Amino acid sequence: MSCRRVSSIVGCVMFAFLFPFTRVAAGRSVSISSPVSLLFGDQEMVVTASVSGFTEGETVYIKGAFFQNGTSNYFGLTNGTDGWVKNSAANASQRAVKIGQWDNTMIVKSDFADSGYKGEGDYSFKLRYYYGSFTPEWSLNTLTVTINEPDPTATSIPTSTPTVTPTREPTNSPEPTATRVPELPILSPAYTPKPTIRRIPTPTTPSTFAILEVTAIASEGGVVEGSQAGMGEDYTGGNKQAAHSWVFALLFVGVGVGLLAFALALNQTDVWKNLIEQSQKESHSSD
Repeated sequence: MSCRRVSSIVGCVMFAFLFPFTRVAAGRSVSISSPVSLLFGDQEMVVTASVSGFTEGETVYIKGAFFQNGTSNYFGLTNGTDGWVKNSAANASQRAVKIGQWDNTMIVKSDFADSGYKGEGDYSFKLRYYYGSFTPEWSLNTLTVTINEPDPTATSIPTSTPTVTPTREPTNSPEPTATRVPELPILSPAYTPKPTIRRIPTPTTPSTFAILEVTAIASEGGVVEGSQAGMGEDYTGGNKQAAHSWVFALLFVGVGVGLLAFALALNQTDVWKNLIEQSQKESHSSD
């Protein structure tokens, strides 16, 4: 066998082994699956990706895409690092994952505000990914999802709130003012009461009662005045003489009573008895 033939066989064998290996290493592919097939409103859908042909540690950008069959107007929202990312955002703004560190899941939901949404119904879903210099690729398969719009929110009609008129707080009633009782004047030791003036009717003929009344009033230091209807004249004037007469009469009676008492006292003594016996003897001797 010539050397040229041996070299050709060796080259063919090496080509056969090297060419298939290069194709497998260069071919990247993604398959997707999800347990969700119906979305109500803003309900989220978890998608699991099966990847192959990627290099360990390679960064890949991914996003979800809803679309109607026969159209290329894609829409949808993908949960990224900084929140939800629209399908129409720039490639570099989409969610970035690293092969070997990614859990191979993504969360997506419908975007009702996008022009690609055409109302409730069945839509197709597939995954879009970018690698290297943002080379775009699609997942190998698509999913069918039924999308329903969110239920309209019932608008509550505001009811008019009755205006509450503030009530005036009751003011404190003024406390009753104590009435001051006028103080009675304190009589000093030098206070001399004024003489009491009493008017008594004066009878035409003074009676014993009138004399005793006049005497009592005079002893109290009072002044007795007669009224025009009863007395006729002042006691200190017209009746002064009659009062003196009654006073002397009382004195005379008093002297008589005193002499009588003195006589009774002498009757109880021996002198008086001797005088009586002597007078009796003289009367018998004269007989």
